[in-house]
Amino acid sequence: MKRFTATTISVLFLTFLLVPCSEAWYYNDDPSRTGDSPETAYLIDSVENLKILRDRVNDSTEPANKYYRLTQDLDITSEHDWTPIGYDLDSNGNLNTYRYFAGNFDGDGHTIFVSIDKSIRGTTGNLYSGLFGMVGNYHNTSNTPTASITNLNVRGTSRARVYYSGEAKAFAGGIALQTQNKSVIENCTFSGDVSAILGGHGTASAGGIVAWSRGQAVKDCEVTRWSTVSAALSDTTDITSNYAGGIVGWGYGTIITDCTSHARIANADYMGGIAGYFNYSGRLSDYFSGNRYSGALWGIGDEASDEGCTYTPLSVRILTTALNPSYATVGTRYEAMFLASEVKGITWDIISGDLPAGITLGTSGVLSGVPTSADIYSFEVRVSVPDFPEISDKAAFTLAAVNPGTTPSVPTTPNSGGGSGGGGGCSAGFGVSVLGVCLALFVRKGRSDYE
Repeated sequence: MKRFTATTISVLFLTFLLVPCSEAWYYNDDPSRTGDSPETAYLIDSVENLKILRDRVNDSTEPANKYYRLTQDLDITSEHDWTPIGYDLDSNGNLNTYRYFAGNFDGDGHTIFVSIDKSIRGTTGNLYSGLFGMVGNYHNTSNTPTASITNLNVRGTSRARVYYSGEAKAFAGGIALQTQNKSVIENCTFSGDVSAILGGHGTASAGGIVAWSRGQAVKDCEVTRWSTVSAALSDTTDITSNYAGGIVGWGYGTIITDCTSHARIANADYMGGIAGYFNYSGRLSDYFSGNRYSGALWGIGDEASDEGCTYTPLSVRILTTALNPSYATVGTRYEAMFLASEVKGITWDIISGDLPAGITLGTSGVLSGVPTSADIYSFEVRVSVPDFPEISDKAAFTLAAVNPGTTPSVPTTPNSGGGSGGGGGCSAGFGVSVLGVCLALFVRKGRSDYE
């Protein structure tokens, strides 16, 4: 039998230490997983493994172009001061452009729960809040994508609050702080609150998905209903660096397609349903296509110039309380328009009751036609967004069609009675004084709201 001396064992041990271990051993116990392809992706199955990935990325020991897959939901809500994945600050407190996530992270439909709430007070300091930090190689000049985050859900809060009277930065992103060059974020969702608050002057930027986007694409992403995105500066004279966007806070050249933002955008001077600010050249449709959002497309620019972009309001309200003219005359053309809080992508219809014979309501909200008989008609109108039945509002109205030469008086109190169809308890053979008692001409009677 061959015997091993102490020296031999020591040599073998040192040799073992010097031989590079398979990267897979850092994340799971399957050495066949090399991280070189989606099929051999490293498996992230615990908060500890997520932290290992973060720390290796942040100290530059993690190789680029590796693949990772989340295998279960993770809860990091106890990490209120979470350090992002791909994060380091230079001597000036700015994001270090040489520390970035350059891999491919597949959430596989799982959710990471966060409660990131950072704040700083004092004489100096920038603050950045997000699950991921810088995504993509800042110095990449090729056309090859350098990073991706896909199929990931993030739920919770991401807040950065800087209280400093001097020049400072506050960035907050639902998924990432900053994307660079050929990076891609796809099929990700965020639900919760994102806010960047700067007590002083400088730059505050908040994005439901990305705070500061210079990446290749953000596509098929959603910021869900009841979410909020806000960016505030206490220095009211500094209004040029304050951005809040449902998907991207500040963007440059990123292609944003098929994203949906239900977020309430607040406080920022530049704020939009998709981007708070977007620096572009050429047509907006080259950068925005198929997006659904609330409010303006972006924080600055001419809303009329967004050709090729899909606009879908995420809430709508009927604004009309009384139409003009206030009544219709038999044999004479009548036309009035219903107004709503949104004007793009909406349609109108009658959902109950009757209009005077000869008068119709067009899908654009125009009530028009020539009435053929005198009577009182009650009806209910609805404004809605096609394909989104939950986005609607409805209200009840009463319309009188009178004979020529009759000028009804309009009561000061709206009609609170119900009913639909002709008649409604009053006859078309009445006099003017009776009409004044009976009618609420085009007066709105009731309303039901749908969120």
